[in-house]
Amino acid sequence: MRNSLFVLVIVSASLFLSCSETEMSQQFKMEKAIDRANRMKKQASFTEGRVDSEEYSNLNRAFEAVTAMAPVPPADSVSIKNASAPLLTSWQMAGLALYNLGLLEIDQGNYDRAFEYFQRLIERYGFKPHQVQTALFMQAVARYRQDRFQEAVTLYNQVAQYYLSAALSVYNPNLDALESPLTAAKILEDTDRSEKFRSQVHKAIDYYWNIINSYEGSPLADAAVGKLASAFLIGDLADSAVAALSLVKDENTGRIPPLVQYNIAMIQQKNQEDYKGAEKSYRAFVKYYPDHPLAPSAMLGLGVTLYKREEYEKARQELSVLEKVQRVPFEIAAEGHYLTALCFEKEDKWQRAIGEFDYVWANYAISDKGMEGPIHKAEYYQEKGEKELAARAFEEAENDYRRLMDLYSARMDIAARTMSYLARCYVSQNRWEEAVETLTQAAGKFPRTPAGFSALPQAAEILTDKLNRPGDAARQLRTFLVLYPDIPQQTGIAAYIDSLERISR
Repeated sequence: MRNSLFVLVIVSASLFLSCSETEMSQQFKMEKAIDRANRMKKQASFTEGRVDSEEYSNLNRAFEAVTAMAPVPPADSVSIKNASAPLLTSWQMAGLALYNLGLLEIDQGNYDRAFEYFQRLIERYGFKPHQVQTALFMQAVARYRQDRFQEAVTLYNQVAQYYLSAALSVYNPNLDALESPLTAAKILEDTDRSEKFRSQVHKAIDYYWNIINSYEGSPLADAAVGKLASAFLIGDLADSAVAALSLVKDENTGRIPPLVQYNIAMIQQKNQEDYKGAEKSYRAFVKYYPDHPLAPSAMLGLGVTLYKREEYEKARQELSVLEKVQRVPFEIAAEGHYLTALCFEKEDKWQRAIGEFDYVWANYAISDKGMEGPIHKAEYYQEKGEKELAARAFEEAENDYRRLMDLYSARMDIAARTMSYLARCYVSQNRWEEAVETLTQAAGKFPRTPAGFSALPQAAEILTDKLNRPGDAARQLRTFLVLYPDIPQQTGIAAYIDSLERISR
């Protein structure tokens, strides 16, 4: 009997090792296959967000092959839990391949097929919470792009609830999942479903309150604070936002936590235009949280509120404190000096203002405010009726922008923004043809930048309103739709193009 038991143990161990070796071999094969597919994906040449038909077919076959290499997981959760590590890894790779197949179909505009791939991932590999959550999110994106808005709203809400029900990380919040209730609200707002929109806004508010109360003091709760403020604002509830956020207190200090305090100040400043209240909130932030990363932003906000109240000298005094703070973010420093220049301008100290504008250009040229300086000076002279000074300042600004474009030709974002300022120089001088040419070049060279994206509609507006060339405007907008086929406004733009073409006949 003892010998029989020994033989049975040996046979069982042999079978286990054989199975384990097979599963491990399968894992290695899948790792090689998915690595090969990923390298193909990296090497694929994407044009306007899509691969060509041949590369699409090759990638599709490569990722489909990965999904076929592992057996489908059993429906029994206990069997899944007890599966070997190599088998679990293989299933994870199969799920990842399905996710890539879904993304590939979204790139191709095949939204139903994309949805089906993500559904296969959810149904077959639903034991991986992160993969399921991401798949649900992409299903929502697919339905939104199909204009199936109610389904998209439902899916975004599912993402949000799934995120909270799964084993979430309070130290590394998933911002896409956290944003989902707000995304659903914005969809309903854009599609004029007023009752459902209001209901969704309150659902989002409740969602973020729950997170803040459940995970107080964590990075997740901090992230939820900003989302809560956004939920109030999208519902046009700025007063309620300030009142509600003011109730949030740190149980140890009794004070409003820093991120909450900052959001209150921002809402008072930007949404309520309550500059006195915003000044008080910013001062509280700077007083209690001087070492917080947002302290420089609060100092800038304090300067802005005083500027808005026309207390220019006080604003400059507050802004000067920024120079004494270590590690001030580049854009914040640039905005501080630029606002100081505006204060001097409002105080009729133009030469002091010029010195500050020039300082910003010399030290922060690639910032938004740095680029604003040269044309602001030219437009100042233009408004004052100083034609010669204006002409000279515009010429200097154009030269400054061209030099900056040459210097940062390899930095697409900077070059594109600089080109938009060059176009603005031409617009301010009524040099319409040069403005259109510059904007057209910006769209062609930098299509994937914000400045490049907005260039063709601007050019079309000039062609229509200033040059009376509706046919050319229509052609610019048709090019725009080719470059950006997935924009939500496509139907409205296409209708406008048709009207421009009818006028031009």
